[in-house]
Amino acid sequence: MKQHLFIAIIFCVVFSAGAMELVGSYSGFTNTQKCVPNGDYLYLLDRFTLYVFDISMPSSPAKVDSIVFSGYVLDLTISGDYAFLGAGNSVVALDVSDPAHPVELGSTSFGASDYVYGIAYKDGYVYASIMNSFRILSYTPPATFSEVYSSSYMTKTVDVEGDYAAIGVFGGGGGGIFIFDISNPELPVGVGGMATPGFAVDVDIDGDRIYIADGAEVGVGTGHILLMLTSDLHSEAGRFSSDDGDCQHGCAYGTQYIVANGSDGFLLLDWSEPVPTSPTIADEYSLPETDYAQEVNVQYPYIYGITRNELLILYSDELVDTGTAVDTVDTIPPTVELVEPFDGAVSSCIDQCVSFVITDDVSGVDWSSVQIGIGADVYSIGDLYHSGDTVSFYPMIEWMDGDTVEFYCVYAADNDGNIAVDLPSGTFFTDFSPPIIADFVPAEWGTVSVDTPTISARIYDEVSSVNDNSISLIVNGVHIEPDDFDWDGSHITYRPTEPIVDTVVAVCISASDTVDYCASNFADTCWTFFIRTDEVSEKNIPQTLSLITYPNPFNSSIAISVETQNLASPPEIAIYDVMGNVVYKSSPLSSNSFLPEEKEESFPLPGERETQRVRGRFTWAPEESVPSGIYLIRATIPQQKKTVVCTKRIVYLK
Repeated sequence: MKQHLFIAIIFCVVFSAGAMELVGSYSGFTNTQKCVPNGDYLYLLDRFTLYVFDISMPSSPAKVDSIVFSGYVLDLTISGDYAFLGAGNSVVALDVSDPAHPVELGSTSFGASDYVYGIAYKDGYVYASIMNSFRILSYTPPATFSEVYSSSYMTKTVDVEGDYAAIGVFGGGGGGIFIFDISNPELPVGVGGMATPGFAVDVDIDGDRIYIADGAEVGVGTGHILLMLTSDLHSEAGRFSSDDGDCQHGCAYGTQYIVANGSDGFLLLDWSEPVPTSPTIADEYSLPETDYAQEVNVQYPYIYGITRNELLILYSDELVDTGTAVDTVDTIPPTVELVEPFDGAVSSCIDQCVSFVITDDVSGVDWSSVQIGIGADVYSIGDLYHSGDTVSFYPMIEWMDGDTVEFYCVYAADNDGNIAVDLPSGTFFTDFSPPIIADFVPAEWGTVSVDTPTISARIYDEVSSVNDNSISLIVNGVHIEPDDFDWDGSHITYRPTEPIVDTVVAVCISASDTVDYCASNFADTCWTFFIRTDEVSEKNIPQTLSLITYPNPFNSSIAISVETQNLASPPEIAIYDVMGNVVYKSSPLSSNSFLPEEKEESFPLPGERETQRVRGRFTWAPEESVPSGIYLIRATIPQQKKTVVCTKRIVYLK
């Protein structure tokens, strides 16, 4: 697979024109699979281990780091500050912002026998060729993978460029190439392909060319390098055949192709003819009979090849810059994009971060230059969290409820001094409070004279909006369907179609707000009112009826006094919870239980001293099963045509 990079290195090596020369080497491996140069560093895969080499001095590659994985490491691709590795049956994401010391971020795994043989990456999607399938995964840094496409092809290689993905398929004793249009990676469309004489074990797209290393069985048969053109995705445009080698892996470089040709060593093929039906061998590097050219890659002006146990750094005068590599003169500033939060967002995260993605594909981002502003404060990279190409601000002190936070990228430059322009900025709002539910109708603890009362309340949120789909209404334990109540964006209204038979009505409303980050804030409120539909007899209504409680709140027992005038019959006492359930009901009090307010004597018979104010007392000690909470004491005095009611709220704290 290709790596289109230029590096400038000062060294003392003399080359001979017209012959591929060995510049440097490193041996001691067991069964190498892949080598990927990346600037001054090279990543080499050997069995379970990813090795990192410093290749800034090509004549003396030096091992600087390694990571061991649980599965065989078979392929690696790099994009900016991230790399993706096929390790056993897993795709692993790596942070290579420090290329000398990659850091494992996370992974996603497939079936036990689904080895990841090939891997490619483009624009947020990972393309994986797996033993039993070809899959496309959406990738969100640092390590979130989500599968968007899967096929049942048996594959060992994949490459992507432009709008095309090419995979090598095999099975039934042969192989082939299959090509997808990936302009929409989540809906890939097959647009071409063909059978191949061998096993399509490596594919490389470069511009309008698709090269296939079509290997033979090791040491048996003929290996081929096949060329297809994007102008004809169904047929072969050219071929190179080798009876001496296996054509197992290669690297495209414009009109040149370097192949690791098994026991035949490394070949530099020139396909520059106008009609490239067959190439010429421009250069080669032979190996001892016991060695085997396993894989090869290019980072101009060097060729990096591996045998089963050795890394070779080669140079050829015939390797020509074909113009496919990017210009080493960087005049383009880095790009800064806002990740989160978006401008105008509402967050319930007490540690809501501000994140930007900063990229520069040529000289790289100068991370020491990056500055982020939060309000009037500016933070440099030492105060920020940096991972891959993402830089984030996390508050040291949690945000406060109702904060308005202005944020902006202050400065960013690349390693060639180009300064980013059009820097993003925005504002977000914090909301840690639930919606407010108020203005109850009927009023809390109130009494209405109709059995189909209109029930309503106001629901609002001072920062974010109320989530229309979150509103729930329960009347006396019965959930009211949304189609049966009205919601106009600020008020909920319910009009019962059937009479409410209960005299005590408990109403509960719940709702959440609409925030863009973290969980919504949830409100749950209940209130109680009463229904009395009988007529009022003014003659028999006492002038006053009141309740006195002490202490309130209470934690073990509460003393309750009932005061009234014109006592026609003793009151009935009941205590309710906020849902309208009776938790206590006193035995009927006799008239003798009520004493004149200022005299310790029994209350006289009805009709005598009718204006005398009297008081009855009793104590309520809740049972152990009664929980802490708000309760309602209700005193009721029966009359000829209507009862008279007095209520008082008390708080029980265990």
